[in-house]
Amino acid sequence: MSVLLLFSLPLSQGWAATTVYVSDRLEVPLYDTIGDEAKVIRHVAVGDPLEVVKRDGDLLQVRAPGGELGWLAEDLVTAEEPPRQKLLALEAERGELRSRLRVAEGKLAGAGVAGVENPVPALERELERVRAENAALRARIDAASAALSGRLVPRLDATADWHAWVPWAGGVLVLGFIAGFLFHRFRHCRSHGGFRITLG
Repeated sequence: MSVLLLFSLPLSQGWAATTVYVSDRLEVPLYDTIGDEAKVIRHVAVGDPLEVVKRDGDLLQVRAPGGELGWLAEDLVTAEEPPRQKLLALEAERGELRSRLRVAEGKLAGAGVAGVENPVPALERELERVRAENAALRARIDAASAALSGRLVPRLDATADWHAWVPWAGGVLVLGFIAGFLFHRFRHCRSHGGFRITLG
């Protein structure tokens, strides 16, 4: 993690009532006074918010989360919340949003089961009704056309009914094949003096 120095904060306003965070060390010692005789009163961890009380050169007097006043070096803190703290806050927000989503999905599922009918069967019944009405109208149009022209009009769907003529066409094709084979055999025997020649 990179250390963000607090030089970006305006010096004219001073350090009073500013919140800073321990930057890239796991624990930072908090001293009771400035100088060589200073004693460690406690350690503050990464992400602990510290309130700046005053500044003396490169040192800051801060108030720890427990209320203790102590001194530490300015380059050990940053004005921005550490990424780990931001991540924890975002994960908490995500958890809260997921729980709200589950509640909303439950409400929708409850409303869908109780208040909404499945529309598919009704649509299928309507489709069958429209098809029957269409067939009746087609028959009436055919009858009216026949009456106007004085002749019978073939139904429009009769030409599309291929199931009726496929067996007949197949039968004609088989009979044509048999007749062709017999004719070829007859011509072959006739060209050899009436004898049938077989190989084998």
